[in-house]
Amino acid sequence: MKKYGFTVRLLQILFLAKTMYSTKKNERKEFIYYTEDWTGNDWLGIPIDPFSEHIEGKYTEVIMKPKLDERTGEHVDNVFSGTRESYYIPFSKKNVDEIIANSAHSDKDSIKFYIKFGMEDSPDSFQVSTRNLFSYDKFVNWSWDKLREYQYWPVDDLFNRPNAAKAKTATALEFKPS
Repeated sequence: MKKYGFTVRLLQILFLAKTMYSTKKNERKEFIYYTEDWTGNDWLGIPIDPFSEHIEGKYTEVIMKPKLDERTGEHVDNVFSGTRESYYIPFSKKNVDEIIANSAHSDKDSIKFYIKFGMEDSPDSFQVSTRNLFSYDKFVNWSWDKLREYQYWPVDDLFNRPNAAKAKTATALEFKPS
């Protein structure tokens, strides 16, 4: 064991589709972010207080708007307009596997894989955002549309909820009534 340095333990990975308002067509893109715990020792080998639930892949972006001179209409300054969550790790199986591989004391069985569905994903007239826990195979192999279909399957028909026909195929769903 190292005398000094940090150990990073991955806790959870979240997958979401976000509307990118900065693009001309307001495209939806898929991102991931994750939380991890840091523990370690300083250069003398003395334990440092742990840092819990550090977030990677997400930050709060500050939105600014121009302030114009009332008489001339010239741009004078930028003023605070608000904030929004921004994400910078695109979703891919390769990225998920790389994050898991770079984490100490974590494997596919010890990590929680969440899918975060926004209000725009809800089929109900009363829209609410939600998240759900999925297996690693569903998380990395199913498409966003299949995950959404699984999440919002009618409650009165859960026995017919789609299941993966094979873990390797993301497009094939098999409906098996119990």
